[in-house]
Amino acid sequence: MKSLIFVVDDNLVLLQNLRHLLEVKNYDVITATNGREALDLLFTTSRVPEIIISDITMPELDGYDLFKKVSGNPILNHIPFIFLSARSAPEDVRFGKMLGVDDYLTKPFGIEDLLAVIEGKISRNKNIKEINQKLGVLLSSLKINVIPSISIEEKSHVILLLVTWDDKVGPRLINNFPEESSSFSIEKVGQQLYHA
Repeated sequence: MKSLIFVVDDNLVLLQNLRHLLEVKNYDVITATNGREALDLLFTTSRVPEIIISDITMPELDGYDLFKKVSGNPILNHIPFIFLSARSAPEDVRFGKMLGVDDYLTKPFGIEDLLAVIEGKISRNKNIKEINQKLGVLLSSLKINVIPSISIEEKSHVILLLVTWDDKVGPRLINNFPEESSSFSIEKVGQQLYHA
């Protein structure tokens, strides 16, 4: 089966040219003209794309917000995401990379550069999937007896603490569970943490 590439750009001429180029290179291609349309297609298409290439400046939902929604979705967040944008200032490129995008190409771009990035990302993603499948088979073949680390009776004595360290005052208790517990002293725990 051919690799599926999803291209999102509000420039219809560029969108059609990319579709044609990628289809000639033996890829299946779906397109959208803005982030909102792209999200709708991502959730309704029968195939998950192997890579998403998106412009940044688009109506309705821009590329930044599209990336945030894709990367925040557990079903989609493994898909390599590439920005293809006219925003070529170093701070724009840095911002895109700080968001966590897999690559950032600026317009005008070289066809060979785009194809190299696509092939590299798809190849890497396939390798990761193969390793995960092999690991899954290996782990499922192991017969591991899971023994609880504490007994049921001891569970009532377990208290979870969320503590941060302050360089001036030492440990600071942010939260604890259960909130009401008379079996321990927060002050004693704080002193023990401070002296540890």
